[in-house]
Amino acid sequence: MEKLDYAKYKINKLSNEVKSENAPNNKFIKNEINDILGNIRAPLDYFAKHIAKNVGAKAKTPAFPIATGEVDFKNRYGKGINIDDANLRNHFRSVQKYNGSNWLNELNKMNNNEKHQEVNKTVINTVEKVGHFQHKGVTLNNVSFENVGTPMVEKIDGVTREIDITSAAGYKKEVLYRFKYNDREVFESLKEYHTNAVNFLEEGKRIIDKIESD
Repeated sequence: MEKLDYAKYKINKLSNEVKSENAPNNKFIKNEINDILGNIRAPLDYFAKHIAKNVGAKAKTPAFPIATGEVDFKNRYGKGINIDDANLRNHFRSVQKYNGSNWLNELNKMNNNEKHQEVNKTVINTVEKVGHFQHKGVTLNNVSFENVGTPMVEKIDGVTREIDITSAAGYKKEVLYRFKYNDREVFESLKEYHTNAVNFLEEGKRIIDKIESD
């Protein structure tokens, strides 16, 4: 699980780093995503190959089965895992796209296509915060203004004037970025893949322990 622990650490670290005006550039994000994907995908392959070589009939061509349909799955499972256990077979079947689960297919596709795609940085939220602000006898404390876009204004006797909050005590401006990859939000996807991979491996280990103890 070391690779998955490292992937989780990098996901959390990177997702926090991008939430600023000084967010890392796209090339850096792209390289980091590639590393994270590898650290999520590798343990799945290792698990499949390890049990295929050391448990049951020992498959000749150990591999994690990723199939397009039931017939294809049975063929790939037989060649890649070759352990005659209904629970284990169903466990591998449960993460197949044709069986209604899409995360593994997305992870695999993202991992394979990473070198040919770009990460697009998009501003999604601008937050201006003030700790203490007085205007027309009204005092505001710890207030946030989101996505104002243009200066706040007031109209007095037909004259429009800007309301300046930048000089208020505790003023702070935050620009939060959203990184998209293959038309999806990067970090939400990576967190989903990581969680599902951990769950798959933990349940897989439980099944293997039972097979070996019987």
